[in-house]
Amino acid sequence: MMSTTDQERARVRVWQAANQGKVRAYRAAWRAANPGKMQACRDAWEDANQERERSRKKAWRVANPEKRRARKKAYRAAHPERERSRHKAYRAANPDKVAADHVRRRAAERQAQPAWADQCAIAQIYKEAARLTRQTGIVHHVDHVYPLAGRTVSGLHVEVNLQILTATENLRKGNAHPIERAA
Repeated sequence: MMSTTDQERARVRVWQAANQGKVRAYRAAWRAANPGKMQACRDAWEDANQERERSRKKAWRVANPEKRRARKKAYRAAHPERERSRHKAYRAANPDKVAADHVRRRAAERQAQPAWADQCAIAQIYKEAARLTRQTGIVHHVDHVYPLAGRTVSGLHVEVNLQILTATENLRKGNAHPIERAA
């Protein structure tokens, strides 16, 4: 036999199922009127279930890499100043990691530079990029047409594989070679 409380709960569930629109509207109005309470409840639940939340979020990331990438890209596009300050803070807090990345990049360039590469031509390309930056006030980068460590193809650090791009174009291009960008 059901207790009065159980009977009442069953009756409420039946009413809610029959009046879903009213329930949604009521809940939306309550959430709008009580944003602090909603956040406090959410925070309390997450504090009490940290491990469960961590594993749930990790499972979602593993199952939805494309959605995650798209969300991150949209966020970066919508908040460029936050991203710049976040990167600046990371560089300030982790100078050793930044230096290690720089060394790794230079080592990859040296390894990808054959003995027959024209050092003078490469130096001229870098000088031209610096001149364009000074002259226009727009930062220019020297970019590898075929990246040194691409996903499908890797290029060499030689003059014919270098091009001058604005910083914006180069960062937008990422680590993709021309065929990947066209696809």
